[in-house]
Amino acid sequence: MSKSSRVILIDTGFLVALFLKQDAAHARAYGLREQLKERVWLTTWPVITETCYFLQKHASWKLSAFLGLLENNAISIFDLNRLHVPKIKALLEQYHDFGADMADISLVIAAEELDVSDIVSTDYRDFAIYRWKGKPFRNLMQ
Repeated sequence: MSKSSRVILIDTGFLVALFLKQDAAHARAYGLREQLKERVWLTTWPVITETCYFLQKHASWKLSAFLGLLENNAISIFDLNRLHVPKIKALLEQYHDFGADMADISLVIAAEELDVSDIVSTDYRDFAIYRWKGKPFRNLMQ
C-alpha cells in the first residue's frame, strides 16, 4: 500500500463529532476512529482553526484533548503556502454557490497535492460536489 493510499483527509465535522457526544454524527465518527487507526490522518490549519472554534464554542473542555492529538502527532498537518493562493482563489470562486469555505478548499488543495481521495467529513453534500484533479472524493462518513 502506498503512503498516499494510507492517507485520509480529516475535516472539521468529523473532528467535532468525535469529541462531542451530543453531535448527531458522534457514533459514526467514534466507530470510524477504530477503523481508521492504521491510516495517516491529515488535515490543514484552516480545519484545525475551525475545529478549535466549534469545540471552544460548544465544549471548551474538549479543546485540550483535540490539541493533544496534534501535539502527539496523531494528526499530520498539510501546510498551505503562498503558491497555493491562486488555486485557492479559483476554487473559492468555482464553488462559491455551494458556500465553500477556506477549510473545505484547503482539503481540496491537499487532495490535489498528495493524490488522496479518501476523506471523513460530515459535509456530505459539499464533498460529493468538490473535485480534485477532476476526481470525486470518497467520503468514509457516508
